[in-house]
Amino acid sequence: MAKCKIEWKHVLFAAIVLVALLARFKECHYNLSGDEVFSMTVANQSFAKLISAAVQDRTHPPLYYILLHSWIGIFGPSEMAVRSLSIIFSGVLILVLYGLLRRFMDRGMAYGLLLLVALSPFFVYFGEEIRPYSLIALAATVNLLFFVRMLERPQSRETIGIWALSCTLLLYCEYMSMLIILFEIALGFILLRAERRVVLYSGSAGIALFFPWLIPVLVYPLLRGSYAFANISWIARPTFTDFCRFYVSVLGDGPGIRWQNGLLALLVFLLAAYMVYRFLSQKPFDARHAIILLVAFGVPLIVYEVSIRGPVSIFLSRQLIAAAIAYIVVIGLCLSVLPRTLAAAILLVLVFWAALSLPQGFPKYMNPPWRNIASLIDTHFGSQTVVTQEYWVQLPIEYYRKSGGRVLPWNQLGKLKGDRGFLFVCRSVDARCSELTENHALKSHLSLVRTWRWGLPSSPWNRLRLYRVSDLSGAVLASALQDSVVAPADKTTIGYKGVDLGDGWKLVKWFGYFNTSKSPWIYHQTLGWLYTCSRSNEGVWFWHARMKAYLWTGSKVYPYFDRAGDGAWLYYKKGPSHPQWFYNLKAGKWEQY
Repeated sequence: MAKCKIEWKHVLFAAIVLVALLARFKECHYNLSGDEVFSMTVANQSFAKLISAAVQDRTHPPLYYILLHSWIGIFGPSEMAVRSLSIIFSGVLILVLYGLLRRFMDRGMAYGLLLLVALSPFFVYFGEEIRPYSLIALAATVNLLFFVRMLERPQSRETIGIWALSCTLLLYCEYMSMLIILFEIALGFILLRAERRVVLYSGSAGIALFFPWLIPVLVYPLLRGSYAFANISWIARPTFTDFCRFYVSVLGDGPGIRWQNGLLALLVFLLAAYMVYRFLSQKPFDARHAIILLVAFGVPLIVYEVSIRGPVSIFLSRQLIAAAIAYIVVIGLCLSVLPRTLAAAILLVLVFWAALSLPQGFPKYMNPPWRNIASLIDTHFGSQTVVTQEYWVQLPIEYYRKSGGRVLPWNQLGKLKGDRGFLFVCRSVDARCSELTENHALKSHLSLVRTWRWGLPSSPWNRLRLYRVSDLSGAVLASALQDSVVAPADKTTIGYKGVDLGDGWKLVKWFGYFNTSKSPWIYHQTLGWLYTCSRSNEGVWFWHARMKAYLWTGSKVYPYFDRAGDGAWLYYKKGPSHPQWFYNLKAGKWEQY
């Protein structure tokens, strides 16, 4: 009887995959975040409604929602069941990434990088989240693998066909992946002279198969005159620090290390600059490396430039997960040009750093305890109405609340006129939280019930408060609503630094030209007369004279306005002051004033 020979390389590889799966399964039973509840809401309905919701979302194509819809139908909607789909994608990612790494480096280096991905809090968190990111990472890795294989064997029609199909699948996972595919087509056209037409036609065919989805998402809304990407108007414009921090976050921020000191970033980028210099100095240059470098650095740089110079920002680290995969490959390429002992030592430090940072990738560290919050509200306050500061707070409380009580957003406070009291959940640093807690009409009716903290203890953003507002009369609530939007603000400005142009005229970069000579009334160049109301670091309230309504906006959301009363978000079409056009995102139609 022949003895079974143990292949230690297989055992080691299996151990890395197991570590990756265990890290992602550790807290997969934890309650869902607001974004995850949104995914569940989209996927847990009929197929026709799912497609309609995905079209309205416009930030992600439908492939992940379709797969999640089928998965829920088989395994149910529990937290562990639905997160398992993303974890399976993460496990397959390790397998495919190994195939990509082995085309550039030896087995030992590839194993070390796989362990880095297995333990990185960036990949752990997005590798189990009920969002499309683990699927995007897998699809991007498959796409890069077959493009590299196509560069190695350009005569293989099978490889070219699979690459073209992977282009289509990647596009149905993420819109931003169009940049990767365009880079690939351009490189293939330049490098594969004999096969350049085949590459061009195949890549174009892969893109063409995505066009049917773009018609309802982009073309139809544009023909109707609506704005196709209203859902991303909340994304802040990045700084160069945010751009650098993306690469640091892929490796982990480290326990107890505050980003503000910049020390980790400085060390990482000095080391990376040295390794890239050594890497690029090698002759001859491997053409396969070009696509890896373009995806790792070119895609984030283009997204960064579009976000700081374009009409809206699209820079989010989680949307760059494909670039993060390529960045891992770049690390391996750079380490490969160093002496073997030094490369092994550096890789060991990176893996150790990721392991220390690993708790930051667990859901309990990143997300509020929504299940406990909803349970406490139901247990102690029954079906009493809850008011929340923003949508991401409203969604999970509604999802986990069992008593059937209402959960309303802040801009629908007017619906409480028949209530004697309500509950309010907010972040302690949010301006609307301050508006309520500092409001003189409500202060005597306000009591703090509970505070929840998670993540870094020193971070004020990772803190939620639950207030009880009780024994209200209609007059008190009406006074509170009035004070919350018409408290006089600074009489000389809208609360943002600008350029003084003389004769009362000022220029604020995001808001435009306006005259303050009759403050608190201001005259905006295109919006006309506005009464400046309460303001904060996040935004400012105006009374719009023509619309006869209170509007909220800020530097991160303008030209969008949140209208008090009906809770509608309005998109202002910049232009002449007569007439003014606003697109009502809630009603789906234009309004003229």
